[in-house]
Formats: sequence, structure tokens, C-alpha cells
Amino acid sequence: MSLDWLPKDDEIKNHDLWGDEFFSKEPPSVIYELKPVVDQDGKAVKGLNTAWIILNNPAQYNSYTTDMVKGVIAGFHKASMDRSVVAVIFTAVGDRAFCTGGNTKEYAEYYSGRPNEYGLYMDLFNAMVDAILNCKK
Repeated sequence: MSLDWLPKDDEIKNHDLWGDEFFSKEPPSVIYELKPVVDQDGKAVKGLNTAWIILNNPAQYNSYTTDMVKGVIAGFHKASMDRSVVAVIFTAVGDRAFCTGGNTKEYAEYYSGRPNEYGLYMDLFNAMVDAILNCKK
């Protein structure tokens, strides 16, 4: 039995869970950028991009804050759902450190003495690792 009579929706759907609210160029933050793939002559290949997810906290050796963890999760999800992205580059601002881990200043000022809050933070951290490992690019 043919289904030709069934109406078809040919519009491309947006499967993003988040917008750009987790990205910023002001530290501490995560920067998300699309850059075109270039061919051997240096010309952009139409419709193909790389996604750059950039830790931006150079004053604190790019240690990630809670908001930055959310930005990494959002960035890897955004890259996974973008049909034009063929590769993801995960890097950081500056030349002193890619990332030294969690932000000890934030830990000391907020999470110390709040074990339940730290447990919630660790759930976010685990979600960040999952987002990186499960990226479809």
C-alpha cells in the first residue's frame, strides 16, 4: 500500500535544546564559533563547517566554572545537531593552559560546606563528559 496520499512535511527541523545563552566572549565563558572547512586551495567548502568550542578563562588557566560547564554541554550538543558541522575543535584561550580542571575559587567560595550543591555540580560535570564523549562528529 502506497503512502503517497499522506501529507509530507519537508521542512528541516531544529533539534537544539538550547540557544546561545551559554556562550559569550567575556571571561569566564565558553565561546562557540563556526568556521568554514577550506579546500587545498584555501577556499571555503560550501555547507561544511568546523565547530570551535573554546574555554575562555585565561586568568585562571581556563579552569571551568559551573556556567562554563553548561556552555561546554550546550556547545557539544549544538555541534552534534548541526548538519553542516563535520568536526569539533575543543580548545582554550591563551598560551598558558588548556584547562586546569574545576575552578577552585568557585569551589572555595560557593561549594565548600554545601555538599548537596557540590553533588549537583558533579551531575553537571558528568553531563559535560557525556556530551564530549557522545558528540556525533
